Amino acid sequence: MHTFYATLALLFTFTILFWSSTEGAVCGAYNPVFDTCCNGVINGGPKQSCCGTKAYNTFFDTCCNGVINGGPKQSCCGTKAYNTFFDTCCNGVINGGPKQSCCGTKAYNTFFDTCCSGVIRSGKVSVCGK
Repeated sequence: MHTFYATLALLFTFTILFWSSTEGAVCGAYNPVFDTCCNGVINGGPKQSCCGTKAYNTFFDTCCNGVINGGPKQSCCGTKAYNTFFDTCCNGVINGGPKQSCCGTKAYNTFFDTCCSGVIRSGKVSVCGK
């Protein structure tokens, strides 16, 4: 019977050590079973991805330059997430319409328009200024 209690005590000790394990010198002591460490900040919820100091779930959100946006697996345009099937990012500005070219912060279709010195001109212009 003494062996049973010794085994039980040993099992209890290992269980306590497991549940109170620590990870990461950056966050200090925390339990990865319950929390996620993101750049020195402990967040509730295990095994999440980090976006700056915040934890998030990649199945639901996208991180763009430290900002969490709703919607998974999107592309980033600055700190905003967008879907490349519907929009184009031009120098940090999201424009309606997929796979377009950029003229400054505006998107345009090269089949119909031309960009001349940051200005969209209707039609195919071979030389800007004429």
